[in-house]
Amino acid sequence: MFRRKSGGLSLSMVLIIGILCVVAGALGAGAIVVARYQDGFLRAARAEATIRGGEAVALVLRNAMMREWSSLDAVSKNVRINSSSGLQNFTDAVVASGGQIAWAGVADVHGWLLAGSHRVGEGRDVSDEDWFKAAITRPSLSDVHRHRFGDNPEPVLDMSRGIYDADGFLTGVVVYKLRLSWLQKMLVETSADLGLDSFLVTRSGEVPAQAALHSTAPPSSQAIATAARGISRDYGYSHQNGEELFNASVPGVFGEDLPLHWSLIVRSPAQISAAVPGMTATQTVLALIGIGLAMVLVLVLIIRRTTRPIEQLVASARKLAVGEIDYPLASRTSRDALELGAALAQLQTRLLRLRSAIGVRRSERATDQAAEEDLLAQWSRRPETEEQSDESWRNLAEGPKKDPRDAA
Repeated sequence: MFRRKSGGLSLSMVLIIGILCVVAGALGAGAIVVARYQDGFLRAARAEATIRGGEAVALVLRNAMMREWSSLDAVSKNVRINSSSGLQNFTDAVVASGGQIAWAGVADVHGWLLAGSHRVGEGRDVSDEDWFKAAITRPSLSDVHRHRFGDNPEPVLDMSRGIYDADGFLTGVVVYKLRLSWLQKMLVETSADLGLDSFLVTRSGEVPAQAALHSTAPPSSQAIATAARGISRDYGYSHQNGEELFNASVPGVFGEDLPLHWSLIVRSPAQISAAVPGMTATQTVLALIGIGLAMVLVLVLIIRRTTRPIEQLVASARKLAVGEIDYPLASRTSRDALELGAALAQLQTRLLRLRSAIGVRRSERATDQAAEEDLLAQWSRRPETEEQSDESWRNLAEGPKKDPRDAA
């Protein structure tokens, strides 16, 4: 015989407790994974961001230099070497255009300077200048050197091209002297926007321009040597002035169109800072907890909606077990609840029919029993001196005989 144990949990409570255990276990495992591996994830993300940031800095510098290079190319194709006034106006206008050009000049094919900005150097022999000798054969862009403009020497880059006539003969050379300070300013501004330390490295291993925002320590000699050879490489993490920095090099800063083969070394803090918004491990764990609680709430609502009709059917079944008839409400929350409710309703209907049949049978038996008792009572009261025959008593017991004529 089935014995009911008291104190058991309902189906919904069992499911809710099970889900809570599963979610708690998942959150615990997620927290462990986050605590163990998030730092590695963030470091890898920072390394990738540093390399992409270095490429962005290089792109900005390349575009700026290409604008000046294209300007020089256009000048070399349109300048009139025989117009002294036009040459002088041109050289003066170039230095006044944006401040990036410290000096511009035009020399004839023999190396005599025909015009110079503010007439500096005009009439001088420049045939031994590197920018002149290089431009005779091909367009040239030199490394950094110091040039004296009046009393103040200034670091510049020489950008020079040959001037050719309509027949393709060389007639002169035009030169721009680009200020290194202009390039330095652009490097600092772009690096600050990206949160990077940046160092331009020449083929000879010199660092003509830099933007040291996080650490004033120079790059390692190995990093400079690798960058000078034009090799793309990440150097991993290094500790400088108590701070961990990621280092990488980007070769070919000015691309293949410019004859200047410089590289760029970039570095950034290993930890995500305000420059690169991110989530700490604690914030990530809290976010996981919030997601887990939201999932639990949704699942509890689903469970309650699904199991409540089943619990109501259980209550109806308990009433049926003690003889009470309580038809369950039809529920369509699940197919199982619908089928179970229909089956319980059929069982209750059959039970009512059976009760009705039993009541009728009991009523008939009570009527028969009453008739028998009445007959026995009459038999027991008959007189000792019997005036009626036994046949008359049998007739009395059998009831009045019917007249055959009545039947007809």
